[in-house]
This record gives sequence, structure tokens and C-alpha cells, in this order.
Amino acid sequence: MEQIGKYEVRKKLGEGATSEVYLCHDPFASRDVAVKVVYEERLKDGGDSAMEKELERRYRTWEEFSLDLAEAFQNAQRDSRSEKVADSEKFNILREMPFFSGFSDAELWEVLRISQWEDLPAGAVLMEDNTQGDFFCILASGEMKVTKKKKLLDILRPGDCFGEMAYLSRNGRERTADVSSTSPARIIKIRAEDLDRASDVCRHRFDRAFMSILVERLTLANTRLTAA
Repeated sequence: MEQIGKYEVRKKLGEGATSEVYLCHDPFASRDVAVKVVYEERLKDGGDSAMEKELERRYRTWEEFSLDLAEAFQNAQRDSRSEKVADSEKFNILREMPFFSGFSDAELWEVLRISQWEDLPAGAVLMEDNTQGDFFCILASGEMKVTKKKKLLDILRPGDCFGEMAYLSRNGRERTADVSSTSPARIIKIRAEDLDRASDVCRHRFDRAFMSILVERLTLANTRLTAA
């Protein structure tokens, strides 16, 4: 069960013969609440006496039940605070990256909403040459390498974006190189279809950032050709 009316269900706290109690979140009041769901069919089956047996087995007194309920609230609030701290840390990481320098705070929070953060061990292959890709990444920490037929093309460091052609190439999204981690790494993964559903202004920020990357790569390629 994910929803009870307007309330978002976080977890089940307990149940009796005729009802169940859930820890829920009220999105309008921005607070957690306990919601009791009574099942009419169980009442018809003579559940009153069964509920007394169930309550006797689970809780000796209502005070004991209240203490458990209070503890459940405290745990839920701690989990909520932990999630907020984690999101705040992620926000700060994004804010420090040159790739996101043109994004407003509201747009960065939108990036957090559409992105997935993953930790990779050293030696993990994230993208393979000549395979279809539907996401791009920004490296949050660690180091990765880009290779083509075992030839090293580039070393990626925190803040670098890679795999963006999966989003920019509308006709074909085939990878053109291998990307693997050379150390434990954390990546920020964004699927092309999720970015498609983002706000117009957020997509515009990404397009500007991608253009800057392409300009830098073209400039570097011209420099190498001139020096050759």
C-alpha cells in the first residue's frame, strides 16, 4: 500500500484482527501522522474478540502500544532528517561543479529529483563501445577512463560529464567508447527520458552546459592537430 487518501504511506506500524496502523506523511501539513485502517469485512467475521486476543499478544497495555508508536515516529523523523542531510550534501556537491555553474538553486534541486547517484567499485564498466545508451553521467568523485579498442582516450575527474551523446543524438544513441572506473567512484546518472520530462529552463541549462563541453573538446582537438 503506497497511499491512503491524501497520505503517503511510509511503513506499517502494526495490525490487529480488524485493522492496521500505518505511519504516513501528510504532504499538505508537512508532518508524519499515524493512520488506522479498519476493515469492515473483518468486523463482520466477529473480529472483536479476535482483536482482544491479538492486542493481548502484541501489547499488554495501551501505554506499551503508545511507547512503540512514539518510537516509530522518532525513527521516522530521524530517517527524514538523514534524507534531508544527504540531499543537502548532494546539493552542495552540484553547486561546486563548473558544469552546474549556470544553474539556479531551484534548478539544482530539480537535477537532484531526476538524477540517480551510484557508487562504483574500481574496475566497473559503466558504458561499452557500440552498445545502446539511454543515460549520461557526471562524475562526483573518483576517477574513470575512456578507451576505444583498448586505447586510452581520456581520464575523467570529478565534475566531468560523459555519455551525453545519448541525450544529444536523437537518431541513434550508440556509445562510441568504453568508460570504466579506475578507482572507487560516485556517479550522477541522468536518463535521457527523465531530462526530457524536466522543466524547459532546466533542459535549457543542460543544453548550454553541453555546448560548453563540446566547444572545449573542439578547441582541444584543434590544438592537438596544430601541434601534430
